[in-house]
Amino acid sequence: MNTAKRSPQKNWTTPKTLPLAITLGIVALTLNGCVSVPSLDQSETTETSQIQKTVSVQTTQSYNPITRPQAQKPSTLHLSEKPQIKQEIEAQYQHLETVQSDNLWDTFAGSFQLVIKNEGHFEHSVSFYQKRQKHLIEVSKRAKPYLYYIVQEVKARNMPMEIALLPIVESGFKAHAKSHAKALGLWQFMPATGKSLGLENNWWYDGRRDVVKSTEAALTYLQRHYNNTNDWLLALASYNAGYGNVLKAIKRYQKKHSKSETLPTFWQISKYLPRETQNYVPSLLSIAYLIEHNDKYNIDIAPIANKPFFDVIELNNQISLNAVAANTKVSPSLLAQLNPAYIRQATPPNGPHHILLPVDKEPLFTQFYEQNAKNFEVHWQRHKIRAGDYLGKIAENYGTSVSAIKKLNKMRSNFIRVGQTLLIPVVADSTNLVKVNTVSPTEALRSSSRDHASSKVAKAPAKSVSTRLLYKVQAGDTLSEIAERNGVDVQQIRDWNKMGKKSTIRVGQNLVLDQNAIQNQKLVHKVKSGETLSEIAYQHGVKVKQLMQWNSISSAKSLKPNQELNIWLGSNTSKHKQYIVRNGDNLWVIAKEFELSVDGLAKYNQITKKTLLRPGQILKIPFKTI
Repeated sequence: MNTAKRSPQKNWTTPKTLPLAITLGIVALTLNGCVSVPSLDQSETTETSQIQKTVSVQTTQSYNPITRPQAQKPSTLHLSEKPQIKQEIEAQYQHLETVQSDNLWDTFAGSFQLVIKNEGHFEHSVSFYQKRQKHLIEVSKRAKPYLYYIVQEVKARNMPMEIALLPIVESGFKAHAKSHAKALGLWQFMPATGKSLGLENNWWYDGRRDVVKSTEAALTYLQRHYNNTNDWLLALASYNAGYGNVLKAIKRYQKKHSKSETLPTFWQISKYLPRETQNYVPSLLSIAYLIEHNDKYNIDIAPIANKPFFDVIELNNQISLNAVAANTKVSPSLLAQLNPAYIRQATPPNGPHHILLPVDKEPLFTQFYEQNAKNFEVHWQRHKIRAGDYLGKIAENYGTSVSAIKKLNKMRSNFIRVGQTLLIPVVADSTNLVKVNTVSPTEALRSSSRDHASSKVAKAPAKSVSTRLLYKVQAGDTLSEIAERNGVDVQQIRDWNKMGKKSTIRVGQNLVLDQNAIQNQKLVHKVKSGETLSEIAYQHGVKVKQLMQWNSISSAKSLKPNQELNIWLGSNTSKHKQYIVRNGDNLWVIAKEFELSVDGLAKYNQITKKTLLRPGQILKIPFKTI
C-alpha cells in the first residue's frame, strides 16, 4: 500500500518480552473482545464527585445520527474540548479531504492523531500484534461490510479516527460476537448498558447487534465520557471499565500526588485501572499504528472499497428475511451478517424498523416490495411447547413437516423443552418463488381469454402463461411435495423443466413453475351421501359442466358417496377467490373487509359464526355479495 510513513519516537524494531500476565490479558482482549462493558454509573459518592470538579464538564447538545451510509461533511462537535485538541481533529479531517483512494485503508494515512500524540507509550503492544499479523489480516476481511459506515459516523461527529477501529479490539468485527459475560455485537454492549442507551431487546430483536443503532449508541457513549474527561484516552478507558472505575483510579493517583488539581493522563493512572483496561487503550493505538504502516511491517491487509457497502431501508411492516434473501438473491449468510440484530427469520411485528442490504440490491428489493408486498409477508405463528409435545406431533397438528419447523427455527436436532417457543409455518412457503419473465401484453391477453373449462387449460401449459416463477429446491424437498404445495401435478413440473421420469432434483436447483397454473389451484372434494353435482359446483363457485369435464363424468347420476372430485379454482373459473387467514383474523373482520354479511360468509364456507379460524386456513370469498 502507498501510505505516508511515520517513524516512531522510539526504536520498536526489537520487540520486548512481555510479562505473562500482560500477554494473557492482551490475548483475551484481542480474541474475545471486551469482556465486559459496564453499565452507566447511576450515582457517585461525594468524595468521587469532588474529583469531577477538576474536569470541565458541559452538557452535550442533542445529536441527530445519520440513518443512511452517505458521506457527510464533518459537523461541529458539541463537546467541551480543549481548543488545541479541537484544532488537531479539524486539521485531521481537512487532511482526509485531500486523500483520494479506492482503498479505504489508504485514507487513514496521517489521520491517527491519538497515535502521534502518544508514541512511546504502547510499544509493547505493537510488538505483540506485530507477531500476530494473521489475526489482523482476518479482522480486516471481516471489517469489509461495516468499516466505511463507521468511518463516516466518526467523521460526522469530529471524533478521533482511531475510534473507527475500536470494533477490532471489542469483537474482531464479528457482528454476532458474544462474550462469556454476555456482551454482544460489534461494540460489545452489556444488557444494562445497551438498555440505558435505548437499544431495544425482545424476543424478535436485540439492538446491541444492530449495526446502525449500536454504532450510534457506542459513539454517543464515548462522547459522553469525553465530555466528562476532556481526554479521549480516558474516555476509551471509561468505555471499557466504566467511568466510576476511572474516577477511582484518578482519586488513587491524586492521593499519592498531593491531590493535584491537574487531571492526570491515562498513562499516569493506568496502574490503578483493571488489568484489562491497562491493555485496552494500548491495543487500539498499536492496531491503528500497524494498519497505517502495514506496508512497513508486511501486513497483507484485505482492501476495502472506499464507498458505501450497504444501504439502510426503513420499514413499517413485518417482513420475512427469507423472502428478502430469495427475492434479492442476497445470500442468507450475508443478509444475517448485515442484520444480526434480528433473532428470528423476520423483523418484529411492530415497526418502525430497518434492514440493511448491499447497495446494489436496494433498488431490486424496493421494486419487488412495491409491486407485491404480500410476497414478503410472514406466514408462521408461535407455539409454546407443553408437556407431551414432540416435533412430529406439533408438525401434524399444524399441517406442516418436522423438517420445515427445524429449518425455520435453525434447529440441529429434534430436542425441545417445555416452555420453549417455536415458530411454526402455517401456510405453503412461497418465499423461494421469484418472478423471472413476463411476456407481451398481447400474449397475456390471449392467455386470459382461453377456455379455462377444458382439462388442458386446467393444467396450464407453460407456453400459455404470462409469468414464470423460479422455485429454489430446499433440503428435504421432493417433486411431489413441491407440486402439492403449489397446487400442480408432478408431471407439469417435469414438463416445464424438460425433466424425464427418472430425473431427480438437488438442493439449490432452480425449478421453473407456471404462475398461471399455480393460481388455478386444484382441490379434492370427497362426495358426501346425498350431495349433487350442482350443490358441489355452487359450494366451490364453479360450473357443473366444468366438474364433469375435469373428472370425466358422463352423467350427473353416476356420482357416488366418498368419490373424490378434482376441482380447479382460479379467478377465471370460480365464483369466489381464496383468502388466507392471518393472525388476529375472525369472520367479522374478514366479512367487513370484503363487504359481505357474516352469516353469508359462514354459510358459503360451510362453517358457523362461532368457528375458530386458524392462521393459514383458506376461506372462499365470493365475488357476488351475499
